[in-house]
Formats: sequence, structure tokens, C-alpha cells
Amino acid sequence: MEHRNSQKRFYGEGFTYFVTGVTKNRHPYFEEEIFCELFKCKLELCSRLKQFQLHGWFLGFDHFHLLVTPMGDANISEIIQFLKRHVSRNINEIMNFEGDIGQCRLQKGPYSKIQSKINAKHRKLKSLQQKFQQKHPTSELSFPKFQWQKSFHDHVIRNQRDYENHLKYIEYNLIKHNVPEGWKWFGFN
Repeated sequence: MEHRNSQKRFYGEGFTYFVTGVTKNRHPYFEEEIFCELFKCKLELCSRLKQFQLHGWFLGFDHFHLLVTPMGDANISEIIQFLKRHVSRNINEIMNFEGDIGQCRLQKGPYSKIQSKINAKHRKLKSLQQKFQQKHPTSELSFPKFQWQKSFHDHVIRNQRDYENHLKYIEYNLIKHNVPEGWKWFGFN
């Protein structure tokens, strides 16, 4: 039996998806630049490990948009699940909700080829944690534990015009959400 809130997703080779993910209760975690840095770092890692082409992305204070084409074995659900899981776990580690940042969990197996890049990302994560702790002493911490809303919204791109409209929408988000001048948490490939 299908859960009443289940979304039907279309999976197919060569599909391009426009995806939106939102933080729980739309809490504006990404007003904190350290979390934005982490999101970008995890997005880059996810694109390498889950093998997708990133056409464009935008990170707002409480949500993200991605325009992606899966290129490997992972489907869009697996890609977004990986990204959301790692971002939330690492943000909570940075805020010390889940203890100190441990060793990288990808020491062996199919990811060993990119181990040096993974180790560099791990060092970056430790650096972000130290920066966050200097900026926000534990006694002053006003952030709730990081969580995403369940699931995500996706749209299969139908044609070139639809693709271009979604790229423009990503760019429009800079104005729509009134992000500060010089906002660097978006991109196009």
C-alpha cells in the first residue's frame, strides 16, 4: 500500500530534474555562512560520489534548488537523500549536537580512489567546526538541531525551454529571497 503522502517519482536514463529541499519549519539555518560553506562542500562531494551533472544551484536561508542530471547508478532520490543526510549530520556535528567530528566513514571500498579529496573535505569540516565554535560559544547557541522537511519536491525537465526557465528561476531566487549583495551560494555550469 502506498503512503498517502508518497510522491511518485519518474526515473529514467538521461532525465534532468529540478529539485527543491526545505529546512524543517523553514528555519533559516543558511543565514549562517559556515553552514553555506558546508552545504557547498557536501554538494561537490555528492556530485563526485553519486555522479551527477550539476547544471545550476541556489542555496537560500531555508531551502535549496538544484538542476541536476544523474549520470551514474544513483537515481535522484538516492542523490538527494545522500546530500540531505550528510549536510544535516555535519551541521549538527559542527554545532556539537552529535559530538566531535569523527574519522571519515569512507576509508575503503569504491571511494578509496578519491580518498585524498575526502580527507581534504574532512579537514575542511573540522575547520568549519572550529570557526563556528569561535563565533558561537556553546552557552550562546541559539540554533535548534538541524533537520530537513521530509522528502523533497522534484520536477522532470521536459524540453530546452523548460530547462532554460528553471535556470532563470534559480537566478531569480537571488532577487525573490532578497539575499545580501555578494551572495555566493549559487552557481551555473
